[in-house]
Amino acid sequence: MKTEEDEAFDELAKRQGDWGGGYQAKRAMAADKQEPWNEDEWRRNNWRCSHGWLRGEQCEICNAPQPAQEREWVGLTPEDTSGFTSQEMSVAKYVSKVLQEKNS
Repeated sequence: MKTEEDEAFDELAKRQGDWGGGYQAKRAMAADKQEPWNEDEWRRNNWRCSHGWLRGEQCEICNAPQPAQEREWVGLTPEDTSGFTSQEMSVAKYVSKVLQEKNS
């Protein structure tokens, strides 16, 4: 017995001229309509835990958080430091240098 979904798919296949062929033909037609596989994009949106590949903020089983994404270092801009005294500026440069070394 066919489900409503199967009947709708067969109707669509008839209109598109690909009627018949069963399940494998339906899979092939569906695959043709999908966008090409992009592994880099998939890895950016998914992450790996000991329980397998996951999507989302954390693992539902062990509550492991998603690892932080690597980001490019962005230092202080002149607008950020406007109004600093020379002493404050030297401290800001030193702290910025230390943080950049730790994060790269």
